[in-house]
Amino acid sequence: GPTDLGIMHFRKLMMEAARALQNGEAPPHAAHQDRYTVRSGACVTSKAKDLTAVMVERFGDPAGFVGGPGKQTAAE
Repeated sequence: GPTDLGIMHFRKLMMEAARALQNGEAPPHAAHQDRYTVRSGACVTSKAKDLTAVMVERFGDPAGFVGGPGKQTAAE
């Protein structure tokens, strides 16, 4: 289901970071810790709305990313 997507993304992220560390490279995600904020969310909405519409309404991103994927932060 939709919650499995977050788990799959996290596992992929961790495996990539572990492989990079094994090759002596610092994981690039460590430099951007502000992008990986954990937050919970709840929403009561109409059954007429699809999940994408609810996620955009609630979080501002179709997948619920903090700041949206690939968006630059003010610190960069």
